[in-house]
Amino acid sequence: MDRHDIATGRASVVEALAPLAASGTRLIGVGIEDDILYGPRQVRQLVAAARTAGVDAVYREIRSTKGHDAFLVEWDQLTQILRAALDRQAGSGPASGHDLVRSSGDRNEPSDWTAQSSPGAT
Repeated sequence: MDRHDIATGRASVVEALAPLAASGTRLIGVGIEDDILYGPRQVRQLVAAARTAGVDAVYREIRSTKGHDAFLVEWDQLTQILRAALDRQAGSGPASGHDLVRSSGDRNEPSDWTAQSSPGAT
């Protein structure tokens, strides 16, 4: 998992995500506070790259001290994120940028996709 790169064999992460836009796929990037494996900044950068590729993409964040496995135990927060996504799918239109639940700051997370992020992306 540490070495997985969706841009392998492609010019960039944006190019790798372009087929999602072409198929009308929506993407929700869920960052987890204190996740040291795949931190919030990396998820925000992936969402920014997806938006640059034309994908309807939003960012959400789970507050937790459980790190990477928070999605397994933070049911209330995950339920809110999924409920909002399903409600939006049912007819409330496209996303409006990076809708942050909470930003935890960027604590020592590598910046793998900075070059592919859209200008002004957070």
